[in-house]
Amino acid sequence: MVTRPQVMLFDEPLSNLDATLRERMRLRIRQLQRELGATAVYVTHDQSEAMAMRDLVVVMNAGRIEQVASPSELYRRPATRFVAGFVGRANLIDVDDACVEEDGARITAFGQGITVPAHPDLADGHAPAVLLIRPEALQLTPVQPDTPDAGDLATVTVSAFMGERIDYELDWQGQRLLASLANPEESDVHPEGTRVRLSTPGSRAWALPA
Repeated sequence: MVTRPQVMLFDEPLSNLDATLRERMRLRIRQLQRELGATAVYVTHDQSEAMAMRDLVVVMNAGRIEQVASPSELYRRPATRFVAGFVGRANLIDVDDACVEEDGARITAFGQGITVPAHPDLADGHAPAVLLIRPEALQLTPVQPDTPDAGDLATVTVSAFMGERIDYELDWQGQRLLASLANPEESDVHPEGTRVRLSTPGSRAWALPA
């Protein structure tokens, strides 16, 4: 940086630092890069670091570029199933029949019909799809043990209180799903073994080509 180059390459420069110093240094490097006005290519395997340092993020798979986008677009509107599963935590649910129209894809999820935004490559009409639901978009409502299952019930297998959030692992029809709740109240803590009803707002999901 002292020589004020036009282009800088960072190859995992913070990988050996402790967590607190790492956070401080990545913000400082970002600040210096903006002050210098130089282009910087920053290679890292730490996703949070990539999100914090970026203007654009390039996601690669076996030497092939899967997507180039802002962190928000990568997280909310991934281009491929690989990006959806690689960037952040994800629930990926196979859907046999998605009805794709101009306003999105009509999908049955957890026993309810929802309309979700759809990837442009998802064919119009009826087609198989992959439904992406991020853990924070999966909503849990506890039910009585004898409540009939209409395809919308799951069992809490792991309940991890993290202070500022609760992370859940769920068994839904034999598939492992993840849920995360920020700023939980005492009533939001569901012990392991609790049966819960699942739902998600359609606007917070994303349909991908299968």
